[in-house]
Amino acid sequence: MASTLLKIKSDVLLPKNDFEEQTSNDILDPRQELVDQLLTYEIYQNTAHYLANKLEKQPLVFSKEISEVPENYSKKLVDGEVKPQKLADIFFIASKKSKSRKIDIN
Repeated sequence: MASTLLKIKSDVLLPKNDFEEQTSNDILDPRQELVDQLLTYEIYQNTAHYLANKLEKQPLVFSKEISEVPENYSKKLVDGEVKPQKLADIFFIASKKSKSRKIDIN
């Protein structure tokens, strides 16, 4: 933005070179580029305010309602009912089964 202002000021204040022909681009108002940048900045600011307001209205954390426990729900395990070696064996079998499955991406 500051560089655009300096360029406009230098274009207006510095003498023109008489040897070069003026093109149609030189005839255009040099301030138009600055106005375009300011309008773009305003659009970004409005979008940022819109998103900030939307964020305030929406909760940041979503939770699930408490569901009822099914009738066939089994009780929790008590310490000592399942030995660590048995859990390790079950995990090993499950990991072998998952590795042997082929995943079809198509």
